[in-house]
Amino acid sequence: MAGITRKTKRYPSDLTDEEWERIAPLMPPANRRGRK
Repeated sequence: MAGITRKTKRYPSDLTDEEWERIAPLMPPANRRGRK
């Protein structure tokens, strides 16, 4: 991920679409409880 350049950076925690694609499989599934 070090080779990815950001065109705009609003916050240090901002991720590019490519970065999200890389970490998406590591994210837990969404919680489906609560009001619709």
